[in-house]
Amino acid sequence: MRNLCPKILTAMLTFLMVSSGARAQFLWKVVLPTESSIHNFNRSYQALSCFGDNCIVVGTMYDSIGLRVMFWRSGDGGDSWVMEDPHIAAQNLSGVFSQVEQIDSLNIVAIGYSGIMLRTFDGGKTWVQQNSNTTNTIVSVHFSDPASGIFTCRNTDGPVFTTTDSGSHWNPVIFADSILTEIALAGGAWQCHSFGNGRFSILISGLGPLFSTTDNWNTMKSSSLLVDSTIDQWKSYGFGDCRFRGTDTIIAFGSFREGTNLIFHAAITRSVDGGMHWDKPYKSLFAGGVASMTDIDKDTIYAITDNQRRLLMSADAGSTWQESILQLDTLYSVNNYGQLSRSRNGLIALMDSNTSTVIVKGRQSISGINSYSGTIGYNQRVYPNPATTTLNIVSVEASTPYKIIDVLGRTVMSGMVLDHNTLTLDISGLPKGLYYVLVERADIPGDFVIVGKVATIGK
Repeated sequence: MRNLCPKILTAMLTFLMVSSGARAQFLWKVVLPTESSIHNFNRSYQALSCFGDNCIVVGTMYDSIGLRVMFWRSGDGGDSWVMEDPHIAAQNLSGVFSQVEQIDSLNIVAIGYSGIMLRTFDGGKTWVQQNSNTTNTIVSVHFSDPASGIFTCRNTDGPVFTTTDSGSHWNPVIFADSILTEIALAGGAWQCHSFGNGRFSILISGLGPLFSTTDNWNTMKSSSLLVDSTIDQWKSYGFGDCRFRGTDTIIAFGSFREGTNLIFHAAITRSVDGGMHWDKPYKSLFAGGVASMTDIDKDTIYAITDNQRRLLMSADAGSTWQESILQLDTLYSVNNYGQLSRSRNGLIALMDSNTSTVIVKGRQSISGINSYSGTIGYNQRVYPNPATTTLNIVSVEASTPYKIIDVLGRTVMSGMVLDHNTLTLDISGLPKGLYYVLVERADIPGDFVIVGKVATIGK
């Protein structure tokens, strides 16, 4: 019976067993600029996108020639980068680009201030500047295929444009005056999505609604507001961005202001019926709105806040969220966080310091947590479950090290369970969520295995 590893409880491995990402801690490292150019602050990284292992960042660089557009490309998931110069002058130092989208491995589009739109059809080897038919700042662009796309901008006179010829011609969408007024009051239609065959959606910044069409805007329908107007302080929410998964699932993110103070917290809400109904918003306890989110085509989703170094993760397609502190291996003092994207072997993010922007990569690191599917254990247990203010760990083995980790694999508590004793822990200071209790294996010192999953720990 000893060979069955008796320190494991029956069938409590769920999330950590099926997802290596869930049991891993993200270790972050600056990948640009490199150590050899760490004092070179003449680059500004402004927009990011990954497509498999192909990642691209667009921004500006200032040298003896002047200020010009630059692209940095990676073909190995963000580990190494090469710089490409499209020979296009930039007009100002900051706020040039708002988004770069990889439509597929060959087609990429970058958009930003004064209607700037750059397009490549050969994976970034050459770039052309396209006529976007607007001089306003473009804030969002999306293509369902290389030919069919949509973008939104901040102006109220024709704020949405569509194309069917790869961006050679952009046509403004003609909205009713009432919709234009709604868009103007919100400061613009911030996020858009193309589903192909004349099907589009746009999100009005703030509380919505989401406008959708299936016939190229000849007719449209609107969703409900993203927050129920009967909820207290519903006007304190602001959702400026969203992600789509098919035509039904939408996750919107932004911030929430508690009371009359000026501190903003992360806020996320989800709809699984095309915007007709929205989940009760998730609200963070910590300062900082959601700056960016990965795509939601997988059940595991990541987001970062714009300050306080917070990484948010959902393992159930956005139904629930956990938070962790970002630990950055860098000499930079990072103040704000920008865009986030997912490559095949990690997360890539843009972050701002006092003097420059940096590109960082977060890679998952498994730390001695093994999987034992179907094994029966009998020598340890944890109770109560769910726990509120205290948690008990019972052991009948010799003195046993333990640790408690969150769903990101970060250790939140650790210590020793004495033999033939019940250890009572004060867990009132832990945020609500899902945690895993691990103990050291008797047969392999230093190797920890899971003995229990405890839900809704905390006050």
